[in-house]
Amino acid sequence: MIEPLDFMGAWWDPLSQENIRGTYGRLTFSPERGALLELFGQFDLGTIFRKHAETLPQLIGVTTAGKHITLCNCSGRGATFVEHGLQVLQYDVETVLVGAHFESIENIAFERIDVQYSSLFEWAGIEGFNIELLREGNEIRGSRVEMVKPDTIPFHDGPDYRIGITSYHDSLPVGFGMDRRRSVAVTHNVYFQIDFTTPQLFHEKLDALYYLETLMSLAVGDRVRMNELEGFLTRGEKQIRVNIYYKQLGNALTADDIPAQRMLFTYPALAPQLGTMFGNWVAFGQDLYPMYDQFFSVRYAASMYIESEFLAMIQAFESLTRYLKNLSGNDFDMEHELQDVVQRHQAITSRTITDAAQFARDATMSRHYYSHRNLRQRRIAKSGLDLINITISLERLLELELLQMIGVQADALENIFALRWRS
Repeated sequence: MIEPLDFMGAWWDPLSQENIRGTYGRLTFSPERGALLELFGQFDLGTIFRKHAETLPQLIGVTTAGKHITLCNCSGRGATFVEHGLQVLQYDVETVLVGAHFESIENIAFERIDVQYSSLFEWAGIEGFNIELLREGNEIRGSRVEMVKPDTIPFHDGPDYRIGITSYHDSLPVGFGMDRRRSVAVTHNVYFQIDFTTPQLFHEKLDALYYLETLMSLAVGDRVRMNELEGFLTRGEKQIRVNIYYKQLGNALTADDIPAQRMLFTYPALAPQLGTMFGNWVAFGQDLYPMYDQFFSVRYAASMYIESEFLAMIQAFESLTRYLKNLSGNDFDMEHELQDVVQRHQAITSRTITDAAQFARDATMSRHYYSHRNLRQRRIAKSGLDLINITISLERLLELELLQMIGVQADALENIFALRWRS
């Protein structure tokens, strides 16, 4: 999980000729609240009022421990007046880069990005250890554990970047001064490695992370949490690693590691076609990203009323169906389209939706009521547990349609949803 930051140091605007160069201050960061920079000093009122309203593309700093840090998109929050004429200027910071100075946003380019998500280890199904039981006759006398670093698994090979699934062992040192008789801790970590064909501007390539995270969420059937994000670049003959921090949206931080048996699908189950699926996910996303946002907003929202969840899901269904069938204006009939998708996937949906026509009618009438508050439809609109069940069914119908859209065949869909439509 991404750890909080708390740094003291000197900070300045590399593009400014003004007097805040080398101003002492404190940078704090938490995944929930984002980053805040506080600059301490005695500033004239003109500086205070100007800084209160400005947005700086970047600030750079050096911490008391000698770390080089770049802060991107810093928005003035205001000033606090304290004793003896001391003021504190505050900036909300969008992105924190720890490990290097970048003189301008246009210079923030990485050759490679590594990202680790919750549930990735379980989803990838990569073994990191060989364990052998040591027996004497019928008695187990111990075990032998061997660390194994698997080869990087190709995941996607596109014109702009390649993605692989790779891993490393993070261990405590075992040597002089270490009591190896008592304990040894070794952790096997799995992450996505994104290698760019040419160094890419970070703010322009966040879409790769967006599509990775949303496809991971679709795969595990729940939200996922970013645990670590690092960028790599070369300066001279030296490779520099930069830790990247920004505020996590919604309730991603509460995401748990999902057991593989509860996921919609895992890497081993669809390995041969996952590269093509991801390419399709990105390609369709160029047009469908508002629909992706509607769908995943329900998973990532900190809290929503069930009526809001229902409306987001049924709107996502309409957006996706209009796109796939090229429907516009009054061509769209919600009740007909819901019934059609349930019947097309009848081998799967019949496990929980016993009457396609009734389900479509209930969902459509409920949408009319909750969207327009038409009192004539109040009696037939669903609420409570009935509305929860409709919303869950809509979510699963969207999962079906999305997976079929990116290339999953009918027989694979039946295997994927065999348990999900009974739970």
